[in-house]
Order: sequence, then C-alpha cells, then structure tokens
Amino acid sequence: MKTLDYGIVTIHGFTGYPEEMEPLGKFMEENGLYWKNVLLPGHAKNPEELREYRWSDWANKVMEEIEEAKQNVEKGIFVAGLSLGGLLTLYSLIHDKTILGGITLAAPIRVFKWYHDVLSMFPIGFWVKNQGDPETSLNDPQFRDIHRAYEYFHSDNAKDVNNLAKHVRKRLQKIEAPILIVHSKYDKLVEVSNAYEIFEKTRSKHKYLFLVNRSSHVLTRDYDREIIFSTALNFINEVNKR
Repeated sequence: MKTLDYGIVTIHGFTGYPEEMEPLGKFMEENGLYWKNVLLPGHAKNPEELREYRWSDWANKVMEEIEEAKQNVEKGIFVAGLSLGGLLTLYSLIHDKTILGGITLAAPIRVFKWYHDVLSMFPIGFWVKNQGDPETSLNDPQFRDIHRAYEYFHSDNAKDVNNLAKHVRKRLQKIEAPILIVHSKYDKLVEVSNAYEIFEKTRSKHKYLFLVNRSSHVLTRDYDREIIFSTALNFINEVNKR
C-alpha cells in the first residue's frame, strides 16, 4: 500500500558505496519521504567486479530503481546523486520526464581531464590509482576514517564515465524539470565549473545553484552536509507546492 506522497531515489558515486548517501536519505525519511538507495552494478565489491560493467548498466539500474520507487508513492519521485550519481541524476531527468525534480551533488559532466588523452591513446586498458582518497574527498575528519572507495579502478571504467558525461553533456538542454545543483567551490576532484555549466545549459524554469565553502567532494558527509540537506528539502517542498 502506498502510504507516502513523495519519495527520493539516491545514487552514490564512482567506486563508492551506497552508505555515502545514507545521511541524506535518512534525513529525507525523517521528513516524510519514501527513500530508495541505489547500489550501482560493480560497486561495493571489488574493482575487478566493476570492470565487468559499462555505463549503460549503471544507467539502466538507476532507471529500474526509479520505476520501482514510483510504485511506493502516490504523487512522484525526486532523484539525488553524488558525483557519478549526480551525472546519473541528470541522465534520469533527460530520459524520464515524469521525475518531479533532481538534485545533483558535485556532478561531473567533464571528468578525468588529466589523463583523458592517455586513455584515448592506448587501446589496451590498464589499472588506475583512485585519486578520490579520504584526504582529498573529505575535509571533515569525522568521516574520513569510515569513508570507503576502491583504491584503484580500470581505465575501461574511466572511459565509461567519460562516455556517460559526453552523452549527458550533449543533452542537457532536454532537462526541463526543476533542478538543484550543489557543488563546493573547493572540490578537489570535480571543478566547480561543472556546476556552472549544468546551470547554464539546462532549460529548467526552476533551477538553483547552491555553492558551499567548507566541504570537498563527498558533500553528503562533509562540513556543509546539514545546510545542504535543508536546502534540498526546501527545494523538494517548493516543487511540491506548485
């Protein structure tokens, strides 16, 4: 039986774990929303498992979870994602016009600049050290000790993230749903210019750019998390009043 009007689907980042979205998801649950947390294929196991999946597998999984979430609410679903999850949030808004709104957190529509040319030059893949270590991803030491992500990943997966970003970047003008774009000015992994580009190219009549100062990349676990969660809830409530 559907007991709640609205829900939210949350999506974690590349090489990350669903637990990084738990602070946001639990906050939304406490404020009356149905919450569904996505586990992207190849994640929360090992890098070798991740290598077996392509970006289309991640995208298909997200769309399946959104459809399932819709069955548990009366009025509609919002989608929120961190990093790769933010990119997949944009993908979902492009391909499903029934989604009520999206919240992107440090979404990368231009990624892996520092070795993109190298990846293109070599037809044979190779393993890459993950630059998203806790020291780089988080400013708040409270969460550094418990933050998990793969220590390395395969260049094939890096190409997949790039290909997904290219797919989304070409179609940003198709996004018309309300959108909240959250980014840190001092993100050490994804430049804040990504947020500005998303804001400029989406066609949403109701779009908001919210920049924070104290956090790095994993916004759901860093210093600005509480104000981000409140801003996200206010965004959802505002959309629902229309």
